[in-house]
Amino acid sequence: AVLATPPLTGPSRRGEDFGVEGGALPSAGSAGHEARTCKPCAFLDSRKGCVAGRNCTYCHLCDQGERKRRQKEKRKMYSASKTWQQATRKSMLFAGA
Repeated sequence: AVLATPPLTGPSRRGEDFGVEGGALPSAGSAGHEARTCKPCAFLDSRKGCVAGRNCTYCHLCDQGERKRRQKEKRKMYSASKTWQQATRKSMLFAGA
């Protein structure tokens, strides 16, 4: 499959905008997209877009806002973990008293 060069201007440069077909990926970092092990490209939705193009090590298939959604999910997970650790410590202190 041949990939078309994305325009320098425009609101999106997602995989479907690259003419991705037949299993070709718009960027090297898009390889883990199906397994959700990829990292979304922060520059893809910027005014200039991602200048690395196909050589970018970040995913160009993730939806707009995916990076921020994952960050929120990660913060929530760490917060819950910290709350659990604090509760465990308190219960251990009371159990030993």
